[in-house]
Amino acid sequence: MFQRILICTDLSDGIERLVQFVPQLAQTGAEKLVFLHSVPMEDDCEIPHEDREAVHAAKQALAPALEASVQQAAKDQGTEVIVEVDSGSPGGAILAALKKHNIDLVLFGSPIRSLLTQKLFGSTAAGLSSKIQCPMMTLRPPVVSTYMEAELAIRCQNLFSQLLVPYDGSKSANYTLAQIKKQVTDNPKSTLKGCTLVWVIDTGSRFQKDEADVKAQLAQAQAELEAVGLTVEIRLKKGTPMEQIMRTATVEDISAIALSDSKPNRLLEWSVSSFGTEVLRQSWHPVLFFPPA
Repeated sequence: MFQRILICTDLSDGIERLVQFVPQLAQTGAEKLVFLHSVPMEDDCEIPHEDREAVHAAKQALAPALEASVQQAAKDQGTEVIVEVDSGSPGGAILAALKKHNIDLVLFGSPIRSLLTQKLFGSTAAGLSSKIQCPMMTLRPPVVSTYMEAELAIRCQNLFSQLLVPYDGSKSANYTLAQIKKQVTDNPKSTLKGCTLVWVIDTGSRFQKDEADVKAQLAQAQAELEAVGLTVEIRLKKGTPMEQIMRTATVEDISAIALSDSKPNRLLEWSVSSFGTEVLRQSWHPVLFFPPA
């Protein structure tokens, strides 16, 4: 689904485990996989300087991604693998990598409380979030930290195979569909097979949706995705939106939840409550976020 993936890790978020599964990640249709870690500068003297020991340790930790057999397996899939260890600002390193490698997806781990962790991005979090314009995916701790190797290999291979899309006919929901269609059509090796569209009629709202109109909009959205070769299931639920989305995610055969938001980067503004932030906080599934234009 994505061709150039930037995998950011602080070497304690579990994402570093992905260096063992490069061939499986290559099978998602990626042309380039870039593993990135940034080592803080040492400031134990007047002039900050590179922590050579930490840089060496980071390179050793990410070295499995560059082993000859792994590289050959990735090459057989048409995938280039790169490891970059930077010394300095994590935010600067990420922005530089985005431009250098023409990245179209940033992938990173996340603690329970947030998407852009202070541990990874430090004080640059706010500025960085407003500058990342490509899609972002977070892998939650239950996926990267608790899976056995055989399980994680299968997960990596199917990372983008089935998406659950909360859909309500809104501008942000339609933008999500447009981005999914774009990713599929732009990448001939896309492994996305299908989507499940879930519309929840909020029974607690004073403004009730007409069920016939909802079904018609769902059918139209289904047709749009099927036109690009995807298998699409539609689900109409009633109740509390967040509860119904989370419940549906547990019973449907999905690999990630995909969504956008109505305002640029509002998903990353943790003081602002939104549906997107709540999905990210509550979901144990990977979350794929498309920043609105």
